[in-house]
Amino acid sequence: MVRREDGYLVVRFTNRKAATLYTATTAGKASFYLETLKPTADPVERNAVALLKDTVNDKDGVASEKYYGRQEYTAESTDWVQNAAGAAALAQAMRAAGVLPVPVIGDVEVLYDPRIQLGDVVRVVDSSGATLDTLAWVVGIRTGATPDGGVQQTLTLRAIKPVPDPADFELAPDAPSDPAPVTYATYASVTSTFATLAALTASGLTWGEIKESAHV
Repeated sequence: MVRREDGYLVVRFTNRKAATLYTATTAGKASFYLETLKPTADPVERNAVALLKDTVNDKDGVASEKYYGRQEYTAESTDWVQNAAGAAALAQAMRAAGVLPVPVIGDVEVLYDPRIQLGDVVRVVDSSGATLDTLAWVVGIRTGATPDGGVQQTLTLRAIKPVPDPADFELAPDAPSDPAPVTYATYASVTSTFATLAALTASGLTWGEIKESAHV
């Protein structure tokens, strides 16, 4: 095991076998050497962007953007990301995990059970309403007292896997509405209604009200 503590390199050796091991030779010389390498220059932070250019065969990405709009994922850089290839691999993994949103179910009232802890996985079954049967993480727990002296427990759940693409199953969408055409006022209709500029000013109407309304 090798670690650094306050600028010092700490090395720990553990013998995993029954045979005796020595750190020195029979001649009294060291059997191994430790040498730390100093970098020739300070590290330089570089920004890299990972893109998926194949939008034709990337059906999941196209469907996600179609139903949920464009999404942006940003991760803070750390010392563990040493090159663009590693950063791209992390970006691809983030995108694959978030290409379809994971539903969050809030305010799920359950019987009080002190064994339920944050991070537990529970099964949510609803056979009468949303016809739901899924596993979910417990990401929030709220416990309170009821007026009758009982204990009420409310959970906030996050599904462990994304939902499929939404579909209008056995639904007939309404046809697009066709708004009635707007008849705009003409110069002749305005002058016939308001003979003078003073009369037009006295009406208190704006130009939009005159142009797009039935005042003239």
